[in-house]
Amino acid sequence: VACQILERLGISMKEEIPRKSKVSTRERDGVTFIDILGRIVLGDGTALLRNTIGDLLEHGKERVAVNLRGVEFVDSAGLGELVRTLVSIRTRGGQFKLVGPGLHVQEVLRITKLDRVFDIEPDEASALKSFRPGLAGSRAAS
Repeated sequence: VACQILERLGISMKEEIPRKSKVSTRERDGVTFIDILGRIVLGDGTALLRNTIGDLLEHGKERVAVNLRGVEFVDSAGLGELVRTLVSIRTRGGQFKLVGPGLHVQEVLRITKLDRVFDIEPDEASALKSFRPGLAGSRAAS
């Protein structure tokens, strides 16, 4: 009965099960796309991104775009991991783009002024066009 009353008032006592973030990668025209679903937050989301980037760099993949369309939330640790990713790839002469951030992620990037740091493209086609040609997509232009 108490739960019903609280729900009528717009207060829920239902325990939310935290959704796990998911990461997948795919290649298109020499660019590796990382598709993230869920959240980029301390722990699960940041570790998935870090491990994925580590594997890509280990295999010489230096043209990387992170598809943020499926990302519903990014915390400060997630922002830090995105910056770390940018630095790791650029240090190796590679290129890194963020693709299609939703309104929440766009706002977080704007407030933190990271929208001035990252190359952000609205969609995959724009991202592909924005990558510089060259030796494995990197190192050719500085």
